[in-house]
This record gives sequence, C-alpha cells and structure tokens, in this order.
Amino acid sequence: ANIAFNGQINLEGNVTVARSLTILPNSQISFAGDYGIYNHGSLIIDGGTLKSITLGNSDQQWKGITTYRDGDLVCSQATIDNATIGIQIRGAATINENEIRNCGQGLSIETATPFTVVGNLIKLNNYGIMISNNYSSSNMGYIDGNEVTQNEIGIVLYNSNTKIAQNDIHANTRGGLYLLRGSEPIIKGNNISFSENTTSTRPEITLESDSYPIIDDARNDINADGLGYSLYYNVSTISSRIEKMLARNNYWGTTNAHQIRDSIYPPWWDVVFEPFSIEPNTFFP
Repeated sequence: ANIAFNGQINLEGNVTVARSLTILPNSQISFAGDYGIYNHGSLIIDGGTLKSITLGNSDQQWKGITTYRDGDLVCSQATIDNATIGIQIRGAATINENEIRNCGQGLSIETATPFTVVGNLIKLNNYGIMISNNYSSSNMGYIDGNEVTQNEIGIVLYNSNTKIAQNDIHANTRGGLYLLRGSEPIIKGNNISFSENTTSTRPEITLESDSYPIIDDARNDINADGLGYSLYYNVSTISSRIEKMLARNNYWGTTNAHQIRDSIYPPWWDVVFEPFSIEPNTFFP
C-alpha cells in the first residue's frame, strides 16, 4: 500500500516499506525502542524549507533508516537524532539539506547505485560519514557542500573513491578525514581544519594501507588553522613503502614551505606540495 505519515507518531516496532511511504512536513516520528525504518520501495521524507520533520529524540536511541538495493530514498529538510546509524544507504538515495546528529554513524554509505549527499549538517556523531566499498564515477555518487563538524571523525572511507567536494569539515575531535584499505577519493575545494580534542591537535587527513587521496591542483584548505599535521600516513617503521603523492595548489594554513613540510608525516614521505596557494581557497567562516 501507499502510506503517508503526518503529525506526531510514536512507533512501537519496525517499519518496512515494500511499496511507498511518504513522511509529510510537520511530522515528529519517535521510536519506543530499538526500532527502525527499512526501505525496499520508495521512501520520501520532505520537511519543506524549515526542517519541519524530526525522526527520533534524545530520550530513546533507535536503529535509524536503512534503504536497500531495491529501494529509493529521498530525504530532505529533516532532523535525524540519536540513531545507531542515522541513514544507511545501500541503494539509490538523495540526502539533501538535513541535520543528522547524536548518532553512532551519521551516514553509512555502502552502495554502487547513484546517490547524492548535499548541503547537510552532520554533527555530534561518533563518525559523521562512513563510506565502504564505494567505487564509482564521481557523477554516480558524491558528497558535496556539507558541514561536518563536532564528530569524533568527520568522514571515514574504506576501499572507496567517492568524490568529496566543497565541504566544511572542521572541529572534529579525532580527525577530519580517515582513509583506509586502498581508498583514493577525489577531494576538491574542501576546508579541512581545526581537528582537535580539547587542546590536543589531530591530523586533518589520516591515511593507511595504500590509501592516497587525489588532491593535486584541487584548491583545498587542508589544515587552514595551521596547527598539527595536515597529512599523516600511519606507518610504524621507516622501511615502510609509501608512494610519492602530488598535492599542489592547496592552502596549508601558512605560506612558509618549511612549516608545510613539517605538517606532513612521516618526514621522509615524498609529497609534492609546491606550488601552494598563498591564501585560503574556500569561504567558510
């Protein structure tokens, strides 16, 4: 059946969408336990222009929304609060202009199906965005124009090359980006800065296990605050082999080449960062 939710609803079990479900503006959906929404059809959540839809609350953790390979999710102008995983994307999804907060993972992306994540505020989660096994062309799936802040780690990529463009990734306590298992994302036009836990600075981009971001001539502001490490390759010994990486025409929080070099670890890693931008490329406050 085609179903619409409207108003204040307290769900005391899981909701499985077989055909279609629409959640209308001005709806507040709460969950009386560890339940979630599981989408195998068409799920539309549209709060209009004022984020008038709320799913979850601070009093009771819930599972979150999962959309599967046979599902299509459109979620815009909603607030998703206190879920185990706010939105888990395994099929087609359009996630625009939402606030996703206080979750174990804000967004979990595990799909080769087209998706977009644009203009969201993703904050106060353990992991803001977790991307796994997503290898596709950049027009098939991308993370664009989001603010990712006050999470433990802003964005984690595992075996993925997802395009990450024009995001403001700042003030995450354990790191801005963490790349694992051969991840090679396109990272372009982002601000990645102020990664710190109280007074202890953390790397803006941490890499390991054959991961190399594509950041050459990409006009990012990496470490725009000029503190701590810009790039940190997680290796244990000097004998570890790390490939040369091109990273020209980014801004590094300073115009002193020695300071830029000192912000890249390990010191023997061959990173070509010159020429570099002499002022910020982005306009985030």
